[in-house]
Order: sequence, then structure tokens, then C-alpha cells
Amino acid sequence: MRPKRFRIVVIAAALLLLPFYSGAQQVSPAEGQASATAATSVSPAAPAAQAVIEPEAIAALKRSSEFLHTLKSFNIRVDASTDEVLDSGQKVQFGSFANISVVRPNRLRADVIDDEKQRQFYYDGKTLTVYGKLVNYYASVSAPKTIKEMLAFAETKYGLEWPLADVLAPESLAENVKAAFFVGQSRVGGVLCDHYAFRQDEVDWQIWIQEGSKPLPRKIVITSKNEEGAPQYEAVLSWKLSPRLGDRVFRFVPPKGASKIVFRELEVQPGNEK
Repeated sequence: MRPKRFRIVVIAAALLLLPFYSGAQQVSPAEGQASATAATSVSPAAPAAQAVIEPEAIAALKRSSEFLHTLKSFNIRVDASTDEVLDSGQKVQFGSFANISVVRPNRLRADVIDDEKQRQFYYDGKTLTVYGKLVNYYASVSAPKTIKEMLAFAETKYGLEWPLADVLAPESLAENVKAAFFVGQSRVGGVLCDHYAFRQDEVDWQIWIQEGSKPLPRKIVITSKNEEGAPQYEAVLSWKLSPRLGDRVFRFVPPKGASKIVFRELEVQPGNEK
């Protein structure tokens, strides 16, 4: 029986360009202090008593965002798993691995391996290339001059989704937050982290942020509430800060025998639907 393909907006992993929560519901200082105190006293498995947005949770995301904005270059290794729901209702899990390198503002490389294919994404500030390693096909197109502009261009013109695109420019995270609270402290890969949980209309998501002066996101779990079986996406991140990344890392050189194909534009561009 062929499983139903589970597709989820991958808010995942690192919240690298996370803006502040402009749409977050505010609570009074007294309410915020009371809810924050209550959150630290409940067990990690306990839900929030009511749907409130705790200032502590929003502040943690802000601190992480501000720190990540200071990084000029970084490398992330992402071990992820995604649930799929069978026609029978049974859930099965599939794994993937991504190695992502960034040099701001205009260098981005991602190598992705999952259970079905291997893809490589190259962006050098001028050209975007996607290479299918197993089929030995690639496609290239001229692209805008910054990572943020390139991601928007690739999605709107070609419907191309980069791995962890919302990690690199996750503006959607700032919208429609219904609840946010501190769960407790726990370790991810031996690293002590603060654990927070958030609710939106379509998904619940959790994030583990490293304690101390380097508040790096270390893990994220996303639960799709509107999908049958409530499938989840989970990603664990390993960081390398200030790696040495030369220009050749981001420049695609076609392998021997590789065939060039053409990106197919979307028939209907977003915003121009008739």
C-alpha cells in the first residue's frame, strides 16, 4: 500500500533569520510573570494551563535571532525524520540528512539525502543551480543578489523549495501565534537547552535553544494538527560557527556526463491567479 505523502511547512531547525513576533498577543507584566513562574514548576510533559503567550518564550526567540544575525558564516548538519500516514492510518517514519553552508549575504549551499533521492543546491550570488546526483541532471538560472531575494525568487517563479527554506527566511513564524510557553530544561546531544512550545492554527511546534552565550537552536519538532494522524517533522541540528568556506564551495561545476535541463516556470505566478 503506497503511503500518503506528508507535506509540511518546514519551519524547522534553526530560525536563522527569525524576525520578532510582530503579531504575538501581549499579556500584562503581572500575567507574564505568573505564567512564567507556573511554567517552571510544571513537569516537561504538562501542557500550558491556558492559551497565553509568555513573554519569556518570545524573548528567548528574540535572543536567538539576534545572536544568529551576528553570524557571517556557519555550517549546519541536520538529521531529520518525517512521518507519513498510510491509507490504513498507520504512521511510518522516513529519515533525511542535510548539510547546509551559508556565507552572508549571498552564498548558500545545501546537500540533501533522503530515502528517495540526493540533491545539491548551489547559490553563489549570481546563479542558482539544482543538481540531482543520482540521475546526473542539473538546472541553472540567473538569480537575485541576496539569499533572501533568491529564496523568494525560486519559490514564486519556479515553485522550488529549498531544504529548510523557512529556517533561512522564516517570516511565517511571526504570524498567528496562539500560545507560547516555557516547558523546561533538557539536553539535546548532551547540550543543555531551554525547551519552548508554540501553537498556531495549523501546527504545534517546539524548539530547544542552547543555554548560555550562544543561544543556538538545537532541535525542532513540528506537529501538523490538520493532517490525519497528526504526523510530525523532527530535526536535530549540529552547528559549526565561522567555518572556512571558499567560493568554490558554492560554485557548481557539472560532473562528467551530467545533462543540463531547464527550470520549468510556474504556469500561474503567485499573486496573479485568475
